[in-house]
Amino acid sequence: MITAGEAAKLKYLKGKQDQHVSDLIGKTYEEWNCWEPVFINAATGSGKTTFIKEKLLEEARRNNKKILFFVNRNALKQELIRDFTEIQKKKDITFDNASISDKNNDHFTWKKIGRVMIVSYQSARKFFKYSRAEGTEENSFIQDHNYAVFDECHFFMSDAEFNDETDLILDDCINNCKKLTRIYMSATMDQVFNILNHKERLEREHPLFVKYDGLYYLGLFPERLQNQIKEYFLKMNYSNFSNISVQNRIIKEFFWWRCNGFFYCIPEDYSKYNFCFFKPDQNWYMITNIIKKSKEKFLIFVASKKTGDNLQKYFDSNNINSIFMTAGLNASFANIISDKGIFEQKVLIATKVLDNGISLFSNIDEGGVRNIVIDNFFNEIDMKQMLGRLRGQNKVNVYLRETSKNDV
Repeated sequence: MITAGEAAKLKYLKGKQDQHVSDLIGKTYEEWNCWEPVFINAATGSGKTTFIKEKLLEEARRNNKKILFFVNRNALKQELIRDFTEIQKKKDITFDNASISDKNNDHFTWKKIGRVMIVSYQSARKFFKYSRAEGTEENSFIQDHNYAVFDECHFFMSDAEFNDETDLILDDCINNCKKLTRIYMSATMDQVFNILNHKERLEREHPLFVKYDGLYYLGLFPERLQNQIKEYFLKMNYSNFSNISVQNRIIKEFFWWRCNGFFYCIPEDYSKYNFCFFKPDQNWYMITNIIKKSKEKFLIFVASKKTGDNLQKYFDSNNINSIFMTAGLNASFANIISDKGIFEQKVLIATKVLDNGISLFSNIDEGGVRNIVIDNFFNEIDMKQMLGRLRGQNKVNVYLRETSKNDV
């Protein structure tokens, strides 16, 4: 977990392990602006996305603002489309089917849900490349938004091993959203934070913010931040604050000497996990016996489609009801996992397609999952994301396959 020292020059707020993100942020979001990035490094299940859905969306509704939401997986995109639709139907009497639309062509697909525009990082990259080719990079519909949320932002590091454009996607996102309040969220931000912070600070490396165009004036900022700027003006004994040019200079100076952004941190709590290990030469014999004897459900992560296919056949031969979820094979995640975060089968096998965007619950009285099996070797980010699929405070058994010489 990133410390205050590593997040130097940022306003650092650290919460408790069982604290919700909304409680940690409090009213400080009223100070957020496009010159100071926001980092939310919080454990899975602590309410990062819930804060956006409830607090920030309500703030946007009250102040006629819009949210641009970037995601790394289609499963997460579909879940957000459903949730944002339901929330806005309840909150906004003007929201109807006409409020939902697609913005797409052969190069990209964006989904508009009322005040929220949802897009995958991959589709955003295609759009930015297309826009540059067409000479329309400063696209008005992006600038029409006020917040840019980069969900699961560890994507810029974790997917780099098989996507050689992640660095270019990050540059595109920052450059095209520099006039929006940028919010980076992840439960595993450790490896990507330095890169994000470095690229953000390049935009403000000069006291006069030469990379930003236009005048800055008091009306651009939320009321809470306006009051702080006024206090700075009085403290420094400046005169003629009503002059826009003077305001512009003072505001630049205010931001230059101020902290360079916001960092919210809620540490992980692994006390609910009971870790067990099984040896490579035991294959699936031990796990199969455990599943047969147990009345509980199991979630199994495998490293490849081939392993998943073979494992499902093996379970079938042992009369264990299982289903294998992998990208491109299942028509709809809703066919497998219900809105209550449960599935019908005794075992759900999945590849990394399930590492985020899907929430399962550990309440066994309602058909939840209390056992996770992780096959093969995964990196730290993948491991944390996989464990984070189970929500709730119930104890969870985690079976890890020990690495063999062939894995090294």
